[in-house]
Amino acid sequence: MASKPLFHDLCCVARATLFNLCVSDADLLELGVWDESPHASGYSPGVRCRAELHARTQSDEALNRRVRDRLDLQYLDTLMVVRGMDDRCLTETVDSFLEDPEHDPRALPALLYALCTDDRSEVRALGVQLSHEAITMACRELVEPSRAESQS
Repeated sequence: MASKPLFHDLCCVARATLFNLCVSDADLLELGVWDESPHASGYSPGVRCRAELHARTQSDEALNRRVRDRLDLQYLDTLMVVRGMDDRCLTETVDSFLEDPEHDPRALPALLYALCTDDRSEVRALGVQLSHEAITMACRELVEPSRAESQS
């Protein structure tokens, strides 16, 4: 069996999306990456510390594995389901997830993590696609009125 891909195997958008959706402030504290001290940049601790995690996981294999172990446990149920699904079924799952504006928002981090860390390159590609779609949807939501508002 191939070794699990680590975060540095993902593009920056996928990694940033994963860290923003899947890693809590409490996780950052336990991983030794949280720092609340004021910073000249003016960025909030959450933004700064996730950027630090992003940078450190590029070269720190031990930190990479600690983050992976923590998230593997957190999303174990979804990991097991995704590992048992074929590529076609996963493509349909991602497509329906993206088409359903009423999906359970708690499902996104679990699905994204499971896809992006799968041993199969085709499945990881779906995770990268989902991360790009998710970040675009979130950004567009900030500047475009919701469908409900525009219909009233």
